[in-house]
Amino acid sequence: MSVVHSPSLQHAIFPITDDRVTNSSLLELHACNGNFLSSCVLPNLISITVQPHFDDSVAMIYECSLNALWGLHELILASRCPLHQLYLTSIDYGDDNLLLSILTLTPHLKELVVMQDFEANTTMVAVLHSLFSHLQDNVKYQDKTHRSALLPNLSKLSITLACTFPTLDLHVISDPFVGMVTACWNGYENLILRMVTLTASCSTTVGAPINHFEAKNIFIFTAGHIRRLKEWQREGLHIDINVHDLDTVGPAIDVLDTGSG
Repeated sequence: MSVVHSPSLQHAIFPITDDRVTNSSLLELHACNGNFLSSCVLPNLISITVQPHFDDSVAMIYECSLNALWGLHELILASRCPLHQLYLTSIDYGDDNLLLSILTLTPHLKELVVMQDFEANTTMVAVLHSLFSHLQDNVKYQDKTHRSALLPNLSKLSITLACTFPTLDLHVISDPFVGMVTACWNGYENLILRMVTLTASCSTTVGAPINHFEAKNIFIFTAGHIRRLKEWQREGLHIDINVHDLDTVGPAIDVLDTGSG
């Protein structure tokens, strides 16, 4: 059973309530309102998408409420559901602690997808740095698998950032990103992580204070980083690091192909 919560039915307002609604049949949920999320107990939920809602009837987009991530935390905390898939699009993260608190409650998570308008959230660099840093901690299990201590069943991680101009701060996530992949894929047997994608779109002309900036430099990896990532790519890890230059017509820039290796 799948449900899409339409905020237009409540005129985009959903009150905070102490009364929770329990549904043991619901497996998939799409929502954008934190108050609604916090009002639910869904013990068998396996997939949730938190993203803006487009109402076809009035051609209007309802953005995620500012407390959407808090509501998601309350939902998962109350439900203790075996969540496998988590999709987050254009939400307010506040700080990195709330996302990490959510992930500690989802040990069964297999797929984490984050899509974010970078301009809309100035804390995104800190959020990603913290996420990648915490995913570096791994544990060796009796079946010889090396798994993330935070998300031991994670097999797919996808991060997409929509940037309207280059932001030099993004280079600080390179080291923890490579460290995360190293922790989960360093010649180990019975690997769990199978797919990692890191994508950005940017304009180097619209509102850009940086002269002669190339789109490929949104993510800055050393030659050593590139060699290591490409080696794991050859070994079977599906890894893509791409930048879409909005000022040019053509395919995305493959960052791994622009470096040494």
